[in-house]
Amino acid sequence: TNMEWTWMALAQGQDLKGCQVPPLEDIGSKPTAFYQCAEMVMQCGEDGYLQRHASKYALKYQTQLKPLLSKEGKEFVDKFTYCLQYYLRSRAGKSSTCGSLPSLVDGFAGTCYLTSGVCDVPLVDTLLWAKSVDWVDLPTMTFLETTHSLYYQCNWTEAS
Repeated sequence: TNMEWTWMALAQGQDLKGCQVPPLEDIGSKPTAFYQCAEMVMQCGEDGYLQRHASKYALKYQTQLKPLLSKEGKEFVDKFTYCLQYYLRSRAGKSSTCGSLPSLVDGFAGTCYLTSGVCDVPLVDTLLWAKSVDWVDLPTMTFLETTHSLYYQCNWTEAS
């Protein structure tokens, strides 16, 4: 099958470009498919970024958080999940390491928040989103800086 061919190609030293990001309309039913493929390529292990953080939160956002959100919040979760995977696939090269993934993702996460429509999400949804994060899992302080920046860019200083 096509998936078996992809995995064989990956085993022969391909980079993450050999891993496919599910189309936006399928991301909700396949939130970790890209990360599973990326893990096969990079072999970061269960304590690595791909399993411990990326797959964990893609699944958590889709299965636990999304049912609690408004229509705008649900759309945001799908778009954000897709955006993170798309950018990781396009920006991670053969020289990328397991240790470099968190800072690589931090470099485009803010863009994904904005282009995915975070500013259109009701404030109650953003609070649910923030509450869903296990703070010990934050990859770097850049996440907090991005959140602080979004607070002002989205004008969350005023109640939505």
